[in-house]
Amino acid sequence: MVTQLDRVKEVMGGRAVVPQPVNNTFDWINIAKNGLSIKAVRALQDRMSFTNKEVSRLISISESTLQRRLNTQSTLSVEEGEKTIHVATIIAKGIAAFDDEDDFREWIHIKNPALNDLKPIELLDSSIGREQIMNLLNRIEHTIYS
Repeated sequence: MVTQLDRVKEVMGGRAVVPQPVNNTFDWINIAKNGLSIKAVRALQDRMSFTNKEVSRLISISESTLQRRLNTQSTLSVEEGEKTIHVATIIAKGIAAFDDEDDFREWIHIKNPALNDLKPIELLDSSIGREQIMNLLNRIEHTIYS
């Protein structure tokens, strides 16, 4: 059985990018503290067709820093790793809630009245925004979206 933790890991590139086992949420803490690979950001970016500008905003680094880190294959800071894991968690939840990755990829770029007429992608760079998106995805998954 595929778990939500497995889905999050898959969004970030799977075992090739995150070779450590992830059995619970606390494992993500250790992975972030030990330095998540920038490859996780690239996998997430490729999966969702995010631009460099969008993904650099999501993890709060400049586009030039993002490009430099991608070129050198460096690791993320703890904060950048945690943001990447949070965004991957939302993406994994969204894909599961929509049952169609293309539909979710489209949804994330459309203004949503339940999110104060903002696009979900506009909220992914904020912990409060990510919480609002996750709450909405939970309602969608349980068909109580209004």
